[in-house]
Amino acid sequence: MNTSFEDVSQAIAPEEPDYADASRLGPDALPHLQRIAENSDPMLASKAAYLASLIKDDRAVSVLETAAQRDDATVRVAAAAGVANLGSRRRRATKMIACLLSDADVGVRRRALTSLARTTSADVRPTLETLRREDPDASIRRAASQVLGQASVNS
Repeated sequence: MNTSFEDVSQAIAPEEPDYADASRLGPDALPHLQRIAENSDPMLASKAAYLASLIKDDRAVSVLETAAQRDDATVRVAAAAGVANLGSRRRRATKMIACLLSDADVGVRRRALTSLARTTSADVRPTLETLRREDPDASIRRAASQVLGQASVNS
């Protein structure tokens, strides 16, 4: 499938994109999603990040990493939400996940914790332990404790 920038832009243009349908654009959409995540307004960049997380290709992690570094918290929240969709690719994203868990914005930290609720890798366990003990927000400390208690930690 030869996916154009216009195809990708149209897929994420609606206020509520049909992400399941848009993910059918496949891996050819990832370079375009990368470009949108890097250079677009926060709303489009956040949609691009989330859509990338649904595409089963290792390059999707790069799009999320880009989104996780944006100044706008909305985009970083989308990157954190996308972590839940990475499955086995999550191991490639350990550094990004640790950054999201340590983000200055409480909403970003909360969404990253929610995305890790079922399973997490041993690589982020120290960050979760630090959040559990030291985060200034009590709800984040509780959520980190829950994630540590519920997660099946994969070595």
